[in-house]
Amino acid sequence: MPLQARLDSLTLAQIEAKFREAGAAGTVFSSGSSQHRGVGWHKGSEKWVAQLRVNGTNIFLGCFKEEDDAARAYDAGAFWKDGR
Repeated sequence: MPLQARLDSLTLAQIEAKFREAGAAGTVFSSGSSQHRGVGWHKGSEKWVAQLRVNGTNIFLGCFKEEDDAARAYDAGAFWKDGR
């Protein structure tokens, strides 16, 4: 099944559950000012920023008012990148 079809068939709850499982297994780590991987606080905009690193390049996923929204964007991007 193509990656886009796999992503389209998943609900947000299914994606979040996968990342919770990975975190419980110790494969997801947090760093910086956020409790979530790939999420940091941008002082200038006073918003949470989500970024993903792909092949040595940072991919900007967006700015969010809520930290959890930025974490969801990172989770979806990481899921897209890894295809798991």
